[in-house]
Amino acid sequence: MSKKPEIDPAYYDTHDFADEFAEAKKNGTLIITKPGESTIEAIRRHMQANKKTETVSVRLPKPLVVAIKKQAKSVSIPWTSYIRGIIEANVVTAVSAR
Repeated sequence: MSKKPEIDPAYYDTHDFADEFAEAKKNGTLIITKPGESTIEAIRRHMQANKKTETVSVRLPKPLVVAIKKQAKSVSIPWTSYIRGIIEANVVTAVSAR
């Protein structure tokens, strides 16, 4: 298992995220919380608003499914929604990087 590289905390103080926010807004992946709303509630609201979906069947190793379900439960998101979020985040990143 690979370890995530550590980011210098000063990076967040010196980096301008305007381009990333503009791209996320443009492609519909920017999720803005409303006053008093938790991040999880905002994600749920965003996913409800984007319900145009297609059913896909994928075979995954059982240990992977168990790990996904555990992580999803820790953030109180249904595990299938959690998988969708992971895929969306990575596909958007890959498409934006081209």
